Amino acid sequence: MSDFKKNPEKYSKFQVTIMMERREITNNPWTDASWKALGVMIDSRHDSEFKHFERVVADADMEQYLWSGMTLALYADECESYYYNLMSDNPLIFVISRANDVLNLPEPFVVSASFDEANAYQESDDQVFSAAMAPDIYRWVEGFVLENYVPEKKYKRKRVV
Repeated sequence: MSDFKKNPEKYSKFQVTIMMERREITNNPWTDASWKALGVMIDSRHDSEFKHFERVVADADMEQYLWSGMTLALYADECESYYYNLMSDNPLIFVISRANDVLNLPEPFVVSASFDEANAYQESDDQVFSAAMAPDIYRWVEGFVLENYVPEKKYKRKRVV
């Protein structure tokens, strides 16, 4: 029996840290900055109950922030979306955020490897950022998909005459 089957809860959630970048935009009447996710990394140092963010780089027109204590969770019913993400030319991790008007920045609240979940949040007006999937996260998602994904059998419809 594989380790996935013995301890599925061990593999269905992972602590991650998100790195995001803010760049100043000049001569734009609608916004003063652009944001992008630089990466999502596995983080075993932080407690899941303690969410923390800090500015780690500050330059004249660019700042970088780390959000720690975030959880990347995998669900068996999303395996098809994970599979197609892994099979794409550029597998991605999605960071879903909401605007924090007090701090004037997007605040991540969900991290996902599912195209479908990211699309659903984007349609509900949340901000969705994507970053290349780190190799260690790729292997973890791949193992989860191999253990839990059973493709639906394709069948041909009978023609009714």
